[in-house]
Amino acid sequence: MPKIALVDDEQSILTSVSLSLESEGFNVTLSSTNESSYNGSNPALTDFEVVIHLNGTSYGSEMPNSGQTALVDFVNTQGGLYCHTSWLAYQRGLGQYSTMSELIILQRSTGTSANFTYSDASGQSSHEILDGVPSSFTINGGGDRGYAVSYGSNPVTVLMKEGSYDAVMIRSYGNGKIMGMSQAANWSSGTTSLSDTNIQRLYINAINWAN
Repeated sequence: MPKIALVDDEQSILTSVSLSLESEGFNVTLSSTNESSYNGSNPALTDFEVVIHLNGTSYGSEMPNSGQTALVDFVNTQGGLYCHTSWLAYQRGLGQYSTMSELIILQRSTGTSANFTYSDASGQSSHEILDGVPSSFTINGGGDRGYAVSYGSNPVTVLMKEGSYDAVMIRSYGNGKIMGMSQAANWSSGTTSLSDTNIQRLYINAINWAN
């Protein structure tokens, strides 16, 4: 089964998503430091197939360049699946995370903290990442609102929308794959979207899709 590195922002409220992944038989390893201090060796990614990068509470700091480079190499060369949430799109808009700009596939226009509804994008309801996920569901939390980044090659495919905005999207890059979501994971412990079973199912399906 795939081994997952959870490069996270707030370990104290990760129980629900960790348990949902482990219940599928996945082996989950938490980073030994906050994601903004991840340097590529804590943990090293050599033996992993998946990285889930959560940035809901640590958007005030930027990951060291060595960590960003390790994530790019993980996808581009190693062929892993990289999953990101917001507020990476927010930091990308500040000119940060430039080393891994190919991996952050959402461009922020604005942000939100409210109930917001994810719905299948036109023509995507049969995609395997959406298997077992309602065609429309509502979560409470924070998130970036914006649109998929336009790349000159390997374009982004949008799987779910949040109103007119792009909410769940995927991209192939080098030997690997990327899934981005607009939800901001652990941004607020009282409204964490990670406890939503549909968000958890999107992670599980993405891992199976990529592996």
